[in-house]
Amino acid sequence: SAPFAINFLDNTAPNNQDTVFKKDVTVRPNTEVTIASSGNEANEIWFAPIGTTTFPTPGLAMTQANSGTATTISAPANEGFYKLYIIEPSGKVSRPSLATLTVDNTPPGFTLMSSATQLPGSKKVEFLLKANEACTAYYVIVANNAAAPAPEQVMAGKDKAGATPLDSGNANIDANIEKSFISKALPDDATPYDVYVVLKDAAGNVPVAATKLDITTPIAKAVTGINIEKQPTVMSYVYGQKLALNGLSVKLSYNDYTSEIVAFTTSSFSNKNITASPAHGTILTKTDHN
Repeated sequence: SAPFAINFLDNTAPNNQDTVFKKDVTVRPNTEVTIASSGNEANEIWFAPIGTTTFPTPGLAMTQANSGTATTISAPANEGFYKLYIIEPSGKVSRPSLATLTVDNTPPGFTLMSSATQLPGSKKVEFLLKANEACTAYYVIVANNAAAPAPEQVMAGKDKAGATPLDSGNANIDANIEKSFISKALPDDATPYDVYVVLKDAAGNVPVAATKLDITTPIAKAVTGINIEKQPTVMSYVYGQKLALNGLSVKLSYNDYTSEIVAFTTSSFSNKNITASPAHGTILTKTDHN
């Protein structure tokens, strides 16, 4: 008898798309995305917008892996949200992957402003950031009117010359939630400085130039009031005796809402620029001290 063969037609759509592409990824256009092999070299692996039903040829919004066993596939060139699909040689198409590929080519948008909440004498500055997407914020602080560093320098914590700036830092920030940044103490009170800020999103997008914020340190700490806390031990004298301020203490109040008690000694009052009149040790006379 003549030989014969039995061919089986597989009418089942692929169902391993979630194994091939397991978790959400955000990348820039044309980035190579890591995937797992589909297990069949003849399969077609695609990134395409959700709802895609036909897969003609790769283009700006659709990409195809080199083979069904490939472990990378290029992200589409167009910004948007994409799913992974597997097509078997029979033409059956898998459902879209649960995981989503986000192609993002736009740096984060943000607002940046200074805040005047730091206390006098702290020499610290505070600024507030709010971004339209989750990202990492980087900053450097340099002298007023210093040369602007490039975004890469800001992210590396360097100034324009590649040296260590007056201060630098970074932090992750959530979308649409204001984040406060407080510097370390800068060199001088009541002095303008420049803050340069760069935001980098999950896809790696950064701006072409760092954003500058003019900011000024608070005024110096200063005395706003003085009151006698305790009278001198001796309060009665006769003419010809020397005034003794021993036992005297005063309370100094400052513009940073702090205070301190200063007990009299010649050096303690001198160190705080406190002057007593008459001075300690003055000989009291009827003419001058009645």
